[in-house]
Amino acid sequence: MANSWIPIKRSPVHCKLEKMGAVLENISQWQCVERFSDPNQEIKIVKAGVGLLDLSFAGKWELKGKDLEEFLKSNLDQPSPNPGTAILTGSDCLIRITQNHALLITQQEDNSSLLKLITTKFKSSCFHPIDRSSGLGQFLLCGPQARTVLSKLTSLDLREDYFANLCCACVPMAAIPTTIVHRNLNTLPSYQIVFNSESGEYLWDCIMEAGEEFDIGPFGLTALQLLER
Repeated sequence: MANSWIPIKRSPVHCKLEKMGAVLENISQWQCVERFSDPNQEIKIVKAGVGLLDLSFAGKWELKGKDLEEFLKSNLDQPSPNPGTAILTGSDCLIRITQNHALLITQQEDNSSLLKLITTKFKSSCFHPIDRSSGLGQFLLCGPQARTVLSKLTSLDLREDYFANLCCACVPMAAIPTTIVHRNLNTLPSYQIVFNSESGEYLWDCIMEAGEEFDIGPFGLTALQLLER
């Protein structure tokens, strides 16, 4: 009989989320948080103050090399982002860290045209895609108080005229190296936070502590989908 066992991948904060009562679902072989409670109640918490979501299941690819610009110009249907900015293309978020370094985050790997090009078609002597999906975790901090909470943990100038929507920066957050992307969710201020997986539980705790005064709460993917409408 053929072996039908499929390995399950888990977030760096999986144990913490389980203890918090997360209802889990499987997405692309990852266990993800569908909800903690009533999704409508989770939405109220986010809209009233701030919420925190684990998005570590997303595909994460580092793109490095002097031919990065050639790849982007050849394969994007829009101008390539400047260093320090990000663009959205389909379900992908392309984060341009430096001229020769970018991070591709994709929520739906099977539907990512950029990822297919990277892994099957684009050949170059100086273009190096590296799968960091398991090595990097990702959180989404969302709500009217998200910027205030984040400002407690990083010295990055988060003012709108300096760090506008779709700006990005590699900065310490609670003394942990992170990549932060200002990526609003419709009208709600939101920040993607990408970090090395081994720092996940510590960083989660730091964010939750920083958001206590605003009644921060965790939320799941069902609430996210409703907020995105």
